[in-house]
Amino acid sequence: MMNFETEEDIEYILYSIDGEYSSHNKDIAFECVKKAAALNNKYLEFRARYEHLSQLVFSNMYEEAIPMYPWLLNYMKTYDEEHMQILWAFKWVVGHLANFHKIPLSKINELFELFEKEYTAYGETKKIVAYKKFHFYLHTGNLNLADEMYDIFKKSKKGELDDCGACQKHGIIEYHFAKKNYKALLAESEKLFSQKQNCVEVPNITYPLVSYVYLLLNKLPEAEHRAQIANKKLKFNIFQSNAYFLLLYYSKTNQFVQGKKLIDKQLPFIVNNNDNIFKFNFYSACYVYFKCLEQDNITDIKLKSADLVKGKIQPTKANNYAVSALKDYFYNEAKQESLLLDNRNQNTFYEEKLAELVS
Repeated sequence: MMNFETEEDIEYILYSIDGEYSSHNKDIAFECVKKAAALNNKYLEFRARYEHLSQLVFSNMYEEAIPMYPWLLNYMKTYDEEHMQILWAFKWVVGHLANFHKIPLSKINELFELFEKEYTAYGETKKIVAYKKFHFYLHTGNLNLADEMYDIFKKSKKGELDDCGACQKHGIIEYHFAKKNYKALLAESEKLFSQKQNCVEVPNITYPLVSYVYLLLNKLPEAEHRAQIANKKLKFNIFQSNAYFLLLYYSKTNQFVQGKKLIDKQLPFIVNNNDNIFKFNFYSACYVYFKCLEQDNITDIKLKSADLVKGKIQPTKANNYAVSALKDYFYNEAKQESLLLDNRNQNTFYEEKLAELVS
C-alpha cells in the first residue's frame, strides 16, 4: 500500500510513476494532487497536477485532460514560474480538441486564441501555433484553412517550443495524406526514415500510414515492407492511433488472420475511448475488413473481443458472428461517429470519408 502522508512520500510516488503511463497511475497521480493540496504545498501540487495531466494525455484520456489544464496556467501566472513546462503542456491540450464532438467550436476557438496569446507573450514564433492549427483544420475538414496555416508554418522561423523534428515531419506527412499529395508524402516519409529521427511515437506510427499509401498507389512490395516494419515496431497490447491503417492494408490484401488479430487486440481500447475520431477511423476500417471477408465468401467468424458486441449482434454460436452482421454493425457505428463530428464541425467531411471507403 502506498503512503501519501508526507511531502517526501508524494515526491517518491511521483518519481516512481513518471513515464509509466496507465489508468492506474493516473489515479495515483490524482491522489497525490489531493494530498499535496491538503498539505498546502503549491509547488508540490503543481508537480502532482503536471504528472496527472501527463498520465491523462499519454493514456489517451484527452477529454479528462482538457479541463485540468487551466489550473496549471493560473499557477504560472500567479507564481511566475515553470513557464516553458506549462506552455509545453498547452500543446497537448489543443492538439486533440478536434477529436471530441462534445467540445463546441466556440470553445475550441476560445482555447486557440488563448494558446496563441500565451505563446506570443512568451516570445514564440508563429510556427508552432500554425502547426497546431493546420492539424485542427485537417481533422475538422476545413482544408482551405489548413492550407493557409500550413503555408505560415512552413515560412515561419523555428521557435523554442516547437515540436521535435520527427513529430513535425509526421505532421507534414499527415497534411499530405489529407490533401492526397502522395508523391510529396512518400518523399517526406523517406526523409524521416533515412534520417533516423525519432521520438516516443514517431516514426513507428508513421509506418502504417505509409504502408497504406503505397497500397493506394498499387505498389504492393513497398506496402508490405512498411507494414511488416509497423507490425514489428508497434506494441498492440496498448492503444495505437494509426492501427486502423494496418487494418485497411490487411483487409485489402486479404491478410484476414492478421486483420482479425489486430481487431481482437485494438477493439477494446477503441470501445472504451471517448475519442470520436479514433472511433470513426477504427470502426470504418473494421467495416472494410468485414466487407472484404464477405467478398471472399467468408460468412462466419469468431472474435476474442466478442463481449464488446454482445447484445448488439446475435451470435451464430459461442463468440461466432455472421460476417454480414458485423459489417453492418461497424458501418453503423462509423456512421454515428461521422454524424457526431460533422454536426459539431458544421460540414459533411466525415460522412464523405465514409462514403469513399464504401465505394
